[in-house]
Amino acid sequence: MEKTKKKPVMGRISDVMKKLRQASHETGEDCHCKRHRCLCIINEAERKVIIQQFNLLNYNEQNAYLAGLISVGPVATRRPRVHENVARFNDATYRYKVRVNRATLNLSEDVDVCYKAILSMHGIGKKRLENIQKSLKMKGVAPRDKRGTNVKKYSKSEKTIHAVVTHINSFKSRPSHYSIKKTSKKYLPEELNVKKMYGLYKEQNNPPVSYEFYRKIFNTRFNLSFRYPRSDTCSECDQFLANIKVLEMKLKTENGNEEEKKRTEAEIQKLGVLNRVHKAKAEKFYEKKRVFMQYASTKDDTEAIAMDFQKNLSLPNVTTNDVYYKRQLTFISFNIHELACNNAIFYTYNETIGKGANEVVSMLNHYIFYET
Repeated sequence: MEKTKKKPVMGRISDVMKKLRQASHETGEDCHCKRHRCLCIINEAERKVIIQQFNLLNYNEQNAYLAGLISVGPVATRRPRVHENVARFNDATYRYKVRVNRATLNLSEDVDVCYKAILSMHGIGKKRLENIQKSLKMKGVAPRDKRGTNVKKYSKSEKTIHAVVTHINSFKSRPSHYSIKKTSKKYLPEELNVKKMYGLYKEQNNPPVSYEFYRKIFNTRFNLSFRYPRSDTCSECDQFLANIKVLEMKLKTENGNEEEKKRTEAEIQKLGVLNRVHKAKAEKFYEKKRVFMQYASTKDDTEAIAMDFQKNLSLPNVTTNDVYYKRQLTFISFNIHELACNNAIFYTYNETIGKGANEVVSMLNHYIFYET
């Protein structure tokens, strides 16, 4: 199974976590330095101020601050403890200091400290300080964090892109029967998904691409979906809600114009009343349906029915890979529901017969004269 690259975690949560990591430095242990007596001449309150101010900086600002506390110079004297052919000599010497805010003197003072003390007071590790020293020695400036700045772009040839587009087009999609005038979206079989499509792409000796690239082409160049095309919501209710949402957004952007705000609020209230009236009419219809159902249940010479086409089914209903590329036969089902006795009668046939007014009348004629 091929492993795909994980998408980088980005956004607000990633930014917050990064800031929390940058502000989580804590003062370390005592350096026990006998030369500078670092933690003796810098008391606990002063060390607390240093770490607090350090945590307020971002990563690059922290590096620049630390670089300002380090002085680089040539090695004055070498005293190797082993033979010169074996000894590893330093290229430079480093001196460290800490800028302390003296509350008693009301000024800031630079205090010389040792290597361990600068690590302890800022809560950083050896590796980070070594990187700063190396950058100061080679470039004279503090290093900058380049993580997240190298955004890799997809650079595929037109031949590869064409192969992916051709493969996605080879799947037989279908429009929504009830929403064909409202949307151009088409639908693929429910049991299919992008992962399966990518697996089928690799089986056909196509130019190799990553899953992320295939998914990007699918999302940006096609208007396809795998779920069942839903049209159960009322178009008028959806339009009322959409208009109200637009007016509410407009109301938030209007600053200072009280007259315009009042007109917008009045329009929102008007649409809300119209939507409630529309729902009341729909409820009236269902109330009539319940009344007719009860009436038919008490009369032997009366029948109340509800009828509708059901979801079209594709035949054969199998998950074999080759089926996805072929035109399947549509299976149509027309249901007549007898409300009084809760009985259902189905008329089923395939797409070669048709699905229009003539077929509906024929099935109603058959029901009235042969089934009742």
